[in-house]
Amino acid sequence: APSNVPVMVNYGVLMEDWGDNQEVAVKLYERAVELEPTNVDAAASLGRVHRLRGDFAQARKSCEKAREAWPEDEALRRELWRIQETERQVKMQREAQRQASGGVGHPPVVRDTHRFE
Repeated sequence: APSNVPVMVNYGVLMEDWGDNQEVAVKLYERAVELEPTNVDAAASLGRVHRLRGDFAQARKSCEKAREAWPEDEALRRELWRIQETERQVKMQREAQRQASGGVGHPPVVRDTHRFE
């Protein structure tokens, strides 16, 4: 695996988008954040993958750490908004499913509708 953080982030994006391999992408992003804890691209990418997996707490944690160093960063602000919005949508979807099924819920489908903005 590469040790250069920008290369790791770019390779992670390739694994996500073309390789459809979030596991490898997460490992790359986690290593990149380990090497550079305040790297905005690595943190936002890691947050995005966690969001897409429905792990909103981990997604928020990934972005907030970098945001401490870069509070005005637009990419982190957008990703934090996406986390909040996706979590809200999932909760609404779960509630609607619960009501429609008489109390028996089904796992929600998480789609990344904000990926290419």
